[in-house]
Amino acid sequence: MFTSGRKTAISVAWISAAATVIALVVCVINFEDFIGAGGQIAPAINIICAVVLTLIISLWSSIWLSIEAFRERRRILDTDRLTGVSNQFKFTKDAAEIIKRNRDKLYAVLQMDINGLRLINDIYGYDECDNLLKVISKKCLMQIGEGELLGAEDSRFILLLEYKDKESLVKRIEDLTMQLETAGNDCGSAVRFDINTGVCFVKGGESVDVRLLIDRAHIACDRSRNDIYRNWSCYDENTRDRLVEERNIVEGLNAAMDLHQLVVYYQPKFDTQTMEIVGAEALSRWNHPSMGMLPPAKFIPLLEKDFRISKLDLYVMEEVCKQIRKWLDDGRDVKPISVNVSRTHLMEENVVGQYCEIVERTGISPSYIELEMTETSVNLGGERLREIMSKMREAGFRISIDDFGNGMSSLNMLADINADILKMDCGFFRNKSDVERSKRVILLIIELAKSMNMEVVAEGVETKEQCEFLCDAGCATAQGTYYSAAIDPIDFEKLAFEEAQSVR
Repeated sequence: MFTSGRKTAISVAWISAAATVIALVVCVINFEDFIGAGGQIAPAINIICAVVLTLIISLWSSIWLSIEAFRERRRILDTDRLTGVSNQFKFTKDAAEIIKRNRDKLYAVLQMDINGLRLINDIYGYDECDNLLKVISKKCLMQIGEGELLGAEDSRFILLLEYKDKESLVKRIEDLTMQLETAGNDCGSAVRFDINTGVCFVKGGESVDVRLLIDRAHIACDRSRNDIYRNWSCYDENTRDRLVEERNIVEGLNAAMDLHQLVVYYQPKFDTQTMEIVGAEALSRWNHPSMGMLPPAKFIPLLEKDFRISKLDLYVMEEVCKQIRKWLDDGRDVKPISVNVSRTHLMEENVVGQYCEIVERTGISPSYIELEMTETSVNLGGERLREIMSKMREAGFRISIDDFGNGMSSLNMLADINADILKMDCGFFRNKSDVERSKRVILLIIELAKSMNMEVVAEGVETKEQCEFLCDAGCATAQGTYYSAAIDPIDFEKLAFEEAQSVR
């Protein structure tokens, strides 16, 4: 903006100088008129005319350039610097006018956010991320019709869409989301991401504060991050109440850890042949003072969204190591316990040092700990995550890939990583339309993992039939509700150390 002002001042100076030169030229041309026959100075009318002409040209130039400078400043103020589309200020103004003058139409204000943008920045760099946002902006513009708007602000996109019925709007949102999520391919990168969308409805003909509509779409967008079935959400009367509840959960994390309201449960892992307990997975539960016992799905997505999940990761790791230390001191035959490491935590600078410090302080061997990271984390992590995994293995931890088969599984990913255990999601069994095909996929995964010297753990086993199939297929370890739900430390001690380690 200030650069533009300096350029304008320089331009005015040059044009004023040019006007002066023109006036001097006029004077030279009319020199004989200025000097009389007797060498006397003639009437000054021509000189006056030249001066007036100079002033008129200078004034006109100044006005014209000032108008152009104002237009340029206005354009800069109204435009998102990166994408070139309207910013939120301009979008708000234009959307209010469109909504007010179209009485018979229905509109929806959308906010579309790229999920995990900070992580993408961290992994791929700001240039790659900026290029991605530009491609997404162009794709959005291609889908915007007459009388509709697109805006951008702080790496999020705001849209004003016209619709006739909600079913067609939902279809349009889903189609648009699918197109935008391919932007990584279009800009020649390997970036994978999800888009979350919040929707707020408004009737045409109303005088509305579009900023309020955007805020509501933002609230709905945040809500959509916790929906496992769809990546969009609509604002309604209950949305704000739910958001307040979720905020209370997030803000209560520190107190919950200090007061030990967060407790660690253990889901046993069983040998599919002998039915002996060969390990366990540590899972957190929140004994909330007013909401009761909260399962992980109730608070973990909220902590991930608020970038507080690392605190929970380290808290669970600390509690598990203390529990292992106690069991060892009691003379128990302790089996490895797996703890989950979140995607955002994996990208932190000193993540390896944090886990090493805990095992050193509690006096246990890292071999008692399996660090679980999801398939999605591995896919997004790139070379940096592979380095972290190698350092963790060098420190003595075992590495487990969790939820394999739950997302966009890649056989290339298995070849690139250096892990010890592959946890196979038994969601394959839920494909009722082609059970035999699903079984063949499971057999293929087991054989592939074994060929790469990786142990296979089947998780989510729910029935006896699944258990028997996995046993026959050569899957040595399994966990799930068929064997045992996650249980508190006291019950786990009874099951693992005091009672017969078998399931009838």
